[in-house]
Amino acid sequence: MEIDQTLLIKEPGIGLICVREKTWEIRRRDTKVCGWIGLTASASGTVSGVANLKDVHGPYSTADLSAHEDLHRVPSEWLQDYAGDGELYAWEMSGARAFDEPVPYEHPQGAVIWVRLEPPIELCAGCGEPRHGIHLCDFPTSVILGVDE
Repeated sequence: MEIDQTLLIKEPGIGLICVREKTWEIRRRDTKVCGWIGLTASASGTVSGVANLKDVHGPYSTADLSAHEDLHRVPSEWLQDYAGDGELYAWEMSGARAFDEPVPYEHPQGAVIWVRLEPPIELCAGCGEPRHGIHLCDFPTSVILGVDE
């Protein structure tokens, strides 16, 4: 599987998403993006993990979203400040996980929500980690453990 775009997310939100304690990312806009995406801590220059962006819910008022704090993990006061007079959307994610080692990428000037990854990050089908050259999943277990089959 290849990840060709990454979503920029501020802390502590990205950390909560990567450990699956937060499944809704709150945004001011809808998105047409769906499927597997990278997860990037804002200003980090690295892709920290992946998630499946399944759906977008909303628009919601801040009062509506307050009833779902268990999903988005954002205090009501922050929602009010962020929304201003507007409405908000919940971007639903599933299957999130952090990489063992973050993957650096080139951050284009002006990117604040999405970054197109060039080249895309190829994930190993066996373990889900980014592939960098020779990968442990390419070898039989006997070779890795140093035993005869």
